[in-house]
Amino acid sequence: MTAITQPLPLLSFDHPSLRRRSPDVDLSRPDLASLVAELEATLENAQGCGIAAPMVGLELNLIYIDNTKVYLNVPEDHRVEIFPTGTGLKTEMINAKILAERGPLDPSIEANLCFPGLEITVSRPHAVEVEYQNLSGTVYRAWFEGFDARVIHHELDHVHGILFVDHLSPAKRSLLSGKLRRIAAGDTRPSYAMRYFKK
Repeated sequence: MTAITQPLPLLSFDHPSLRRRSPDVDLSRPDLASLVAELEATLENAQGCGIAAPMVGLELNLIYIDNTKVYLNVPEDHRVEIFPTGTGLKTEMINAKILAERGPLDPSIEANLCFPGLEITVSRPHAVEVEYQNLSGTVYRAWFEGFDARVIHHELDHVHGILFVDHLSPAKRSLLSGKLRRIAAGDTRPSYAMRYFKK
């Protein structure tokens, strides 16, 4: 009988481990496939489109993306505009690094599972070149554009200890202080499990 992979609780944004840069992953570690499966289960349970290992307290350069449902929900006449390089991504990216960026900075609304209930506008590069590995150790190097690039950039920020609110000006962050306090206190009550940091 195959064990069912359970979703992991997500850290609240104020947890100190989210501010640390995560090291690369040793692909020989025996639990790596299980870690990827746990990230996938957590992402599906929280109904997100991308997750980084630090978001569940694992300080590793490991992200998992599944934005295929977003692709399917986009009206057909807008898909090429939002997903210019394909039909969305569903993959792990291990030891990923951005090699280059191109195009204008595109502003768009983002959410973050560590900030339940918060949506802000973030400007990110239209396209990124990424090098990464999969579970088999195969190395990929590819350009991603549009929403794919945005999700990769967002999740790799987490690997580097950067949160999406860091892209806002100090004045705009100040306007969010009340909402951030409510999130940290657990008042937003998301549908998925959270681990709140208590000072």
